Amino acid sequence: MNVVHVGTGYTSVTPHGARGPEKTIYFLVKYLSQLGCNVEVIDIGRESESSIEEGSVRFHGLNISQSLGLNLKYLFKTLVFSVRVIIILWRIMRRSEVNIVHTHSQFPAAAVLIARRLFRWKFPIVYTAHSPHLMIQLPFLDRLKHNPIEGRVMRSVDCVVALTTAVKNRLISYYKVKPYRVAVVSSGVNIAVIEKSIKEFESGCNIKTSTIICVGLINSRKNQLELIKCIPAVLKEYPNYKFIFAGAIEDTKYFNEIRNFVTENNITEQVDFLGEVPPGDLHELYQEASIMVFPTLYETQGFVLIEAMAFGLPVIASKIAPIEDVVNLEDGSAMLVEPNAEQLTGAILTLLGDSELMKTLSVKGKQLVFREFPWEKTAMNTLKLYETLLLCEVDPIVRTG
Repeated sequence: MNVVHVGTGYTSVTPHGARGPEKTIYFLVKYLSQLGCNVEVIDIGRESESSIEEGSVRFHGLNISQSLGLNLKYLFKTLVFSVRVIIILWRIMRRSEVNIVHTHSQFPAAAVLIARRLFRWKFPIVYTAHSPHLMIQLPFLDRLKHNPIEGRVMRSVDCVVALTTAVKNRLISYYKVKPYRVAVVSSGVNIAVIEKSIKEFESGCNIKTSTIICVGLINSRKNQLELIKCIPAVLKEYPNYKFIFAGAIEDTKYFNEIRNFVTENNITEQVDFLGEVPPGDLHELYQEASIMVFPTLYETQGFVLIEAMAFGLPVIASKIAPIEDVVNLEDGSAMLVEPNAEQLTGAILTLLGDSELMKTLSVKGKQLVFREFPWEKTAMNTLKLYETLLLCEVDPIVRTG
């Protein structure tokens, strides 16, 4: 099967960085290739930045400057990327048959839809709904940006992939996508790499440290400020603990609010902002930490949630529908609370004072991820989805009920 994946146009498809969509594309195409698919990826950035160690994956890296932050410059670059996607896809079509085109962002997906209509291409188009905007009531300006474009894309493609049932329900109710056009396929984690990392950690002289970590881009959606507000109360009970934040600063204004609170409350020595952390170093952080706190306001699944659980790290996470979909697969696999300072503080103090509860969360969380979220399972489910689409000759739609 010949499959083309189209990157987001936001940043390169690599296993690095804190953004879930690019990680998902990277690992999904890697494991699809191991299942026998011939995969091509149209991506922003140079080909050398997007290499995969094994499998049959060919990258078409467009040399377009990358930009973080939603602004006019970013939107212009995304539109340029989308136009160039059509050119690359046209070249691929001239060289060989394409069975499936899988898109991951609204503007490139819209470009592929337009090109398919203009050139009368026959391949089905799949769109994965990564955007956390799907889970919130959008303000007026965001509705102008997301609802007309993303909504139209999702109503026009042959299948929309939702990462959780909560997202599927949101697509149906808010964006009016037909239920039979939506399939639930979760993202996964690299179990083999995690097992290797765990063995190396256990065979060395490494030990758990008195640290609480939070992983994610620094922005208001990830809600780190509410966790920061917990720190003075936690330090009163456990003065030796340190809070580590791993993730690039996406919203400078929001980060300044955080930094001001840290300075005003004299907790600078107990708080460390690491910025973007390479995967190997992040794996070490997971294993050395005592607790992972994920106070996010909106997610479609939460990649770092399942990644931390895979390392056996006890997790406190926000009680929102997509995360509940994950955690409810194994009762007692994580503590879920409302993402405000009061409840986060209570959960942290409860966990630090109950070693048996920490152990239970560690064991059950790891069991859940190893059973439900290996990338091999995600790739197999995705391949079955492609095969179902190709069997529907007249109307290539996945009927999931």
